[in-house]
Amino acid sequence: MIADSAAETARPVPAISVRHGLSALDDLSSHWLALEAQGAPANLFQSHALTAIWARNFLKSPADGELLVLILHQDENPMLILPLVVEQHLGTRLARVTGAPIAQYAEALGPAEATPENSAALLAALRAAGIDAVHFQGIRAGSFLERFSARLGLIPGNKRAAPFAELGDGRGHEAFLRERSRSLAKKLRARQRQLQERGPVRFEVLEHGPAARQAMENAMHFKREWLARRGAMSTAFLDPLSAECLLDLAENLPGALLHVLRCGEHIVAIRLGFARHGFFFSYLSAYDESLAEFSPGKLLMDFTFSWARQQHFAGIDLLPPESDNKALWCEESTEVADYDLALSHKGRLYGALYQRGLRPLLRNLYYALPVTARQRLARRLLAGTEPD
Repeated sequence: MIADSAAETARPVPAISVRHGLSALDDLSSHWLALEAQGAPANLFQSHALTAIWARNFLKSPADGELLVLILHQDENPMLILPLVVEQHLGTRLARVTGAPIAQYAEALGPAEATPENSAALLAALRAAGIDAVHFQGIRAGSFLERFSARLGLIPGNKRAAPFAELGDGRGHEAFLRERSRSLAKKLRARQRQLQERGPVRFEVLEHGPAARQAMENAMHFKREWLARRGAMSTAFLDPLSAECLLDLAENLPGALLHVLRCGEHIVAIRLGFARHGFFFSYLSAYDESLAEFSPGKLLMDFTFSWARQQHFAGIDLLPPESDNKALWCEESTEVADYDLALSHKGRLYGALYQRGLRPLLRNLYYALPVTARQRLARRLLAGTEPD
């Protein structure tokens, strides 16, 4: 009886297989799709469809990095996929979860838990692949990678919050607005009437396709102007490859949606989001600052929340970081953090000198510049990312 009891409680011994290169996307497609369907909707940024689009924009040659896919098996059944990109940076073999700098979250795909056995198997596979360091960026609280990092004793850094709102509570949109703020609905309706005086106001929802790509070009122009005016920097917008990848997502990713606010034929505000497993992820918002007095961003958010309820979405994720504008719409948030895993002396040196040393120092020095200097520099750098 004792032997039988021990056998019943013994955990299956995990096994790891490793696939290299872009061919893994085709070879593993059926397993990949099955595992992402069993995971949280937030695995959007490592989904098979988004990873394929990301890879064709960011992994155009071997010099750009190598796709490395770890597959965790239990009883010969795939239970987890962790897609990584491996790059040489400052003499270090560095791995990241696929998606950067586009991805807001980094998730493993599948239902596996971060048990001691599973964690040890993944760690051994990373070492066997010759990885010096892994930078886990955008790890959500409660996810597999958060528990994996905690089990290894990694210290979370760059903590931020991702605001979200649950919609499956039976409330109507107007009741939701009243609960958020007594004056919110009144102010929104007043702004819309004022904008209406300039021309007919209408909202559009564009599914992925050529029209969505064109609208995304407008959104990116608005966003660059917004960054330049404030002398702000965005990693994604500084990388010329990001511009094409975002346009590619708007045009070709199933579930990609563009919400557009027009006044007459003039585009006033745009939001790119992703519908996935009953949730809507609000990814990027931009508006024409010449019409800022009409609160176009809030008007479009009002439409997005109303539309999402009509479409019976369970919730809206506004993604990190938190802000006063996002807090206006959301009652809850999820903690998000970054983790650095050093697997060699070289990896520890990289983390200390670059990841936690030089990189934040350069950022702090930039934001210590006078606003006018930052504006000139930001405009010059962002100009190189405008599509031809």
